[in-house]
Amino acid sequence: MIKLIALDLDGTLLTPEKTISDKTRNALIELQKQGIKLILASGRPTPGLFNEAKKLKMNEYYGYLLSYNGAALHVYDSMEVLHSQTLTKDQAHRIIEHGHKYSQMTMMTYNDHTLLCENV
Repeated sequence: MIKLIALDLDGTLLTPEKTISDKTRNALIELQKQGIKLILASGRPTPGLFNEAKKLKMNEYYGYLLSYNGAALHVYDSMEVLHSQTLTKDQAHRIIEHGHKYSQMTMMTYNDHTLLCENV
């Protein structure tokens, strides 16, 4: 018995036009009505999943959002954090310093609402 379906967004669930087809959306809503939980998974920050989660009515069926390439897991309706794995300050500094060795690379990071980068 299937209890949960995890779906990657970009290049998987979403069409090339970055939308969920009506057929797919209706099927996923129907599965949720049957008690199957959905997880939207992405490298995007958590708010980057809200639009698709809303279209799939995941707030009505207690779906999950797996964001930041797996570093955060939230219950969509309450935004309860079920998992969060962040870098230590030392790890972040080491990564940034390593990135500075490559002139073609721009180091950036983000939180729920802000993108931070050294070079725009």
